[in-house]
Amino acid sequence: MASGDTLAELGGDWTLDLNGKQVTTPLKSWLDLGAPLFAGPATYHKQFTATAPTGKRVFLEIADVREYARVKVNGKELEAHAWQPYRWTSPAL
Repeated sequence: MASGDTLAELGGDWTLDLNGKQVTTPLKSWLDLGAPLFAGPATYHKQFTATAPTGKRVFLEIADVREYARVKVNGKELEAHAWQPYRWTSPAL
């Protein structure tokens, strides 16, 4: 894990699309959302603003991914990750 300060913790509600079924919920297991046998892409959406300190690198890290993560930030799709760490680094952000 990268050392440094956390700029933003992205808790709270997210918009989640499970094959066309949209829910707004804090992040949790699909089992807890009533989708125990779900297979397919799930799309999570969260709008936030973070200001990076001048001269510092910024990381986006998603710790609790189960299989595969594709991330889009400000309309730019970043490299997909299929294993830990699920982390992206500026300037890609």
